[in-house]
Amino acid sequence: MASAAASAASRQRTSNIKAYTKRITEHGKRKQWQEAMETFRSMQINGVTPNLITYNALITACEKSWQYEQAVAVFDTMQLHGVEPDIVTYSALICACGRSKQPERAFEFWEAMLRQGVAPNLIAFSALISACAKTKDPERALQVFEAMEEHGVQPDVI
Repeated sequence: MASAAASAASRQRTSNIKAYTKRITEHGKRKQWQEAMETFRSMQINGVTPNLITYNALITACEKSWQYEQAVAVFDTMQLHGVEPDIVTYSALICACGRSKQPERAFEFWEAMLRQGVAPNLIAFSALISACAKTKDPERALQVFEAMEEHGVQPDVI
């Protein structure tokens, strides 16, 4: 009986995490970063612990709204809570840095990603190339492109 109750409680927690994360994602799609942050705070107030997917949704919501500082703050909070970033996390952060014309910070996240052993993918490489392009640094963009080939990542057509 006790294991059935624990199992039901676990399913409820998972359902709550998914519901909050979905709401954060929807706010992100509409570039409503403040609403996404408020949903995140509400989640925590209600005792629901965010997971990696939740943090990624919130970082992405900030990135889509051009809120570089907020995205980095969420990343810092995520790490303080012991949640390990993944390729989605780093790609969103690199993109946020690029949008805010912070290429050095983008490269810092890139290096941290590699140090952590997270393999870069096409999205991460494209975000880093875009960060170089936004600051008119074609030489560095070409270096990133060449590194992409070294990592065995095939460029797309765009």
